[in-house]
Amino acid sequence: MRHQYLFAALLAGLLAIQTGVATPSFAQSDDDLTALSLEDLMGLEVTSVSKREERRSDAAAAIFVLTNDDLRRSGATTLPEALRLVPGVQVARINAHSWSVTARGFASEFSNKLLVLIDGRSVYTPLFSGVYWDVQNPRFEDIERIEVVRGPGGTVWGANAVNGVINVITKATEDTQGWNLVAGGGEEERRFGSIRYGGRHGDDGHWRVHASGFRRDNQRATDLGGQSRGDSSEILQGGFRYDGRLSEDDEFTIQGDFYDGHVDIATSSVQSIVPPVSTFAATESDVQGGNLLTRWDHTFEGGSQSTLQLYYDRTEREGNGLNEERDTWDLDFSHFTEITDSHRMTWGAGYRWSRDRTTAVLPGTSFSPRSRSTKLASAFFQLEWDVSESLRVIGGSKFEYNNLSGMEYQPSIRFVLSPNEDHRFWGAVSRAVRTPSRADQDLLLLASPTAGTFCVAFLPAPPFPPGTCAFAVPITTVTRIQGNRDQESEDVLSFEAGYRFIGSKSVSLDVATFYNRYENLRSIEPDFTTTGTMLPNGAILAPDVAFGNGVDGYTYGIETSGTWQVTEMWRLIANYAFIRLDADPDKDSLDTTTRAFIEGATPDHQASLRSSLDLPWDVELDTTLFYTNHLEQAAEIGSQRIRSWVGLNVRIGWHPVDDVELSLVAHNATEKRHQEFSGSVASDSSFVERSIFGKVTWDF
Repeated sequence: MRHQYLFAALLAGLLAIQTGVATPSFAQSDDDLTALSLEDLMGLEVTSVSKREERRSDAAAAIFVLTNDDLRRSGATTLPEALRLVPGVQVARINAHSWSVTARGFASEFSNKLLVLIDGRSVYTPLFSGVYWDVQNPRFEDIERIEVVRGPGGTVWGANAVNGVINVITKATEDTQGWNLVAGGGEEERRFGSIRYGGRHGDDGHWRVHASGFRRDNQRATDLGGQSRGDSSEILQGGFRYDGRLSEDDEFTIQGDFYDGHVDIATSSVQSIVPPVSTFAATESDVQGGNLLTRWDHTFEGGSQSTLQLYYDRTEREGNGLNEERDTWDLDFSHFTEITDSHRMTWGAGYRWSRDRTTAVLPGTSFSPRSRSTKLASAFFQLEWDVSESLRVIGGSKFEYNNLSGMEYQPSIRFVLSPNEDHRFWGAVSRAVRTPSRADQDLLLLASPTAGTFCVAFLPAPPFPPGTCAFAVPITTVTRIQGNRDQESEDVLSFEAGYRFIGSKSVSLDVATFYNRYENLRSIEPDFTTTGTMLPNGAILAPDVAFGNGVDGYTYGIETSGTWQVTEMWRLIANYAFIRLDADPDKDSLDTTTRAFIEGATPDHQASLRSSLDLPWDVELDTTLFYTNHLEQAAEIGSQRIRSWVGLNVRIGWHPVDDVELSLVAHNATEKRHQEFSGSVASDSSFVERSIFGKVTWDF
């Protein structure tokens, strides 16, 4: 069964493209993003703010776009690495395959306030809330752009788009004709490769099929003397896409993807408090899944447009103490119409059904019930009004009903002021919610058994060695964490304002500021009546804890991005983000730990400087310098300080002929290794090591 998705995807691809009558076409797209000027970049059409096409410069939100050329010249091999280029997005590598990715704070391995989409398909897991980044590996050569909206997007995208939306949009098949081969390898990125072929079907149809795979090496442990952590990963994936026309007014897309592989999970446990002793174990987690998506776009007489999308998604994860299988069906409809010359409306409705089946492999992590379905019905509207030639106002709301927290509403009102072609001012007031996950309501976790000795009294000064224990007590404790069926949604009220300067051919500037007020954040509430309970094995049960909604908080900050076209051949992009986060239990909460976890995981300052230089003889030199401020993260015992770090990525690319690219990439060139984040219940942290690899790309 491990390769069921490979066979299913290939069969569906063959049926969709009707290979027997397809003929290849090698014409390349005329829309070459590598040649875009600064004016062109600000004028890119984006869809993630309003669910309709609009110019990036006119969007009433903090939006940043990574083009295909940005991805190519960044030297990134994963989506999180590429997202480091976005101001206001906090990216930290936990180990070889795990990442913390968030926007505007609340970082963790399962950052639960960031909605991530790939071609309109949500990859946000309702089991833990967040994204399994290890299995989100779209082929970079087939990505058209990545749109990143910082700030609430719940009005059009719904629940969990609290602090931002990441929308990965792949290329139309018309733009991926012919062969594309990629191969490479080196340190850490041990080997990787992919193949894609695209052709034509009749006059109006285009298709592509692709396959790829990679193996990433182990990182070094932060707490085991620098030895190998045991966190490598190896994944094979593939898929297809077909774009065609049913009529002059009707376009449709059908696409599918699969993946199959494994990731090695290393977890440690505290064995003794005094002296401190930790041990770790590595387990292999099998991951596989697939999806099938179809979309129909219709243009009505008069110019109004509608989109109907349906997808099915299947995921499986085995190992690390818990097995999960999940099936998701999602149906979404949206319609855009111009009511008058100055009034426009976008509205839509959707329904999502998702069912999981969980199995506890080891004692310690389980869900009760083992299987549960989540249902979500939604509707939204958004009105746009051109108040004058320079002022546009947008308002609307999303209404959702789910079977975990009930009815939710997420309104917003925005404006864009354009005094002239060179300047844009925008602002927004929005409300968004993060609905409870299965873990919030149904989890039962025996966390970090602690065994060993506790020193009650120390001997005095020499002749005894300092710190010699006079009286030691054996102790074993277990903490039991339970979900809460009364868990409610978290919500935010957000105030945003921004400015864009887009008038110069050599300089552009984008500034966004925000103040967010959060209520009903997830808390950990202890039950002291359970203290001291003795388990059958003689261990002492520490106080039970259950999830609650007892923490409130706020964030404020500023995000800036500036681009300078120094010469026709040299471009500089500088980003800086500052954020201040504060979280406090309310007067009825007994939570004493969540504040440290929330506040300590978000860096106050982040900055990057990216240089793209075209040299003679078709050579490219790309460098990116990153800076991230230190963290004071809560740990199992006390806190862990993760120092500030500076990273330098360097890429040298050469085009010996038009269709061949050779590149050499160095990641983290400034130091041998550094730590970016602490571990979690799911996996431990590793040092991020210096990495060098080579890559060959061939189009024909």
